[in-house]
Amino acid sequence: MASYDLRYESWIPVEFIGGGSGAVGLHDALVRAHEIREIGGDSPVEAIALNRLLLALAIRTHPETESEDGWFERWDAGSLDPAAINSYLEKWGDRFDLFHPEHPFYQVRTNTGNSVLAVSMLRIHECGNVPELYSHVNLRSGETMSPAEAAVGVVASQFATSGGLLSNPFKTGNKNTPFMGSAVFWLRGRSLFEALMLNAPPTSLFRMGGSQLNVDDAPAWEVEPSAGQSERASRGILDFLTFQHRRLTLLLGDDGESDAVVVGLRRTGGDHASPRPLDEPHIAVLEESKTRPRGPYAMRPDRALWRDSSIFMTLLKDGGSKAPLAFQWVSDHTAQLHTDRFLVDVFGMRTRGANDGTFLFWRRESMPLFTRTLTDPTIGQTVMQLLERAEKQREHLRAAIYTVARLVVPSTEEVAKFTTALDAEGRYWGVLEAPFYDAVRQVVEGGERNEVLRSWTAHLHRTAFAAFDSATSSLDGSGRQLQAVAVGRRQLRPAARYSIPAVPPSTHASTLETLQ
Repeated sequence: MASYDLRYESWIPVEFIGGGSGAVGLHDALVRAHEIREIGGDSPVEAIALNRLLLALAIRTHPETESEDGWFERWDAGSLDPAAINSYLEKWGDRFDLFHPEHPFYQVRTNTGNSVLAVSMLRIHECGNVPELYSHVNLRSGETMSPAEAAVGVVASQFATSGGLLSNPFKTGNKNTPFMGSAVFWLRGRSLFEALMLNAPPTSLFRMGGSQLNVDDAPAWEVEPSAGQSERASRGILDFLTFQHRRLTLLLGDDGESDAVVVGLRRTGGDHASPRPLDEPHIAVLEESKTRPRGPYAMRPDRALWRDSSIFMTLLKDGGSKAPLAFQWVSDHTAQLHTDRFLVDVFGMRTRGANDGTFLFWRRESMPLFTRTLTDPTIGQTVMQLLERAEKQREHLRAAIYTVARLVVPSTEEVAKFTTALDAEGRYWGVLEAPFYDAVRQVVEGGERNEVLRSWTAHLHRTAFAAFDSATSSLDGSGRQLQAVAVGRRQLRPAARYSIPAVPPSTHASTLETLQ
């Protein structure tokens, strides 16, 4: 009988603090978490899915961290408790066998009534209705997969699978997993141990009504999977982190030697977390507006993360939006944590529609979190002013480019297309991220705010001119086009009233580089 013990087999890709990379099992990922810099993976989706799996295990094996005293005692210890981890993994050992005959990990034993799918479907970042955006793999090629790779795919599939028609031949529809509609903010520490602790703050609000508050809150492998699709509210943080959104069954073959290989899978719809919990500690929440209901903040394919910093970097609630609960907790405990800044990984994945199988993108970005922007209203206000001035300068740039297009293109219907083709705004936004975070750093470190604002606005003005010149450099230089460029360029002048003389480039490394 095939067996693959996820506790001790090497299947989780990791990067070590001392350098080098490797793979570990669940046991070593937790016991050696203080030696591991971060979780790796072939895609950002796999990395955050594995992080959340390990977070659920860390919470379950260390119930004492639900109290603030217990949390700081563990934090000061500098590592997780090997005895607690060993005891838990021993108790639930059979539930961590990927091919167990009764309780295969994160799967169901039988999954009849649908056709066999290619095992490549476990590579979430290569699937969907437009796989050519990410890979040229033929998902029906009969490819096999090692147990280690299949295990990562199972974890990622429960976390991030698109909706649509998932079950053949019955064509049963299903919904996107919650990750598809939100950005997940993951606080990084100097090690995986610190990350697991920082992302599990000891507050009842963080626990989402579960854990010691609700005895029914348990990770998926401790309970029997439901018989089919149902909508239900999550029972708490452990239930939600390991929610079994899909009923999966791996199918085994043989590689002709001694090891089993995965040759296919069956996949049908599982439970769906409804209503979507908005007290999840790793999401930012947008309050209801005229154009959207209250819900999680999500990345957009046409907008860089930093442009939305006022939503999750400050507590200045624009329309009632709120930063992730984990951010709020660390901002209140900087003295005990001995730091007021963190590096945050932000993960996002979007499909074309709410339950559509067509992927638009998946993304991982890094951003600095300065906790003083959360606790000091004057700093938060300055952050918002930085963003507002960037948007204002963008309006000037757009108007200038539109003027050029209107003078060059004879057809009114083609003006908008011509403006888009020049892509001046993309050139403008594309180089502002590092200077923005550096400006925030200067304010946090006590820089004179009016001077930071003046310097930032002057930089925006120079950047807009550079974007304008780059966008219009492809024009053919005829008299008509040269005149159009001159007229358009003059429209950038109104922003010059904020400018100050150019200064040499900063000798400081960018904030992201400093934190990394």
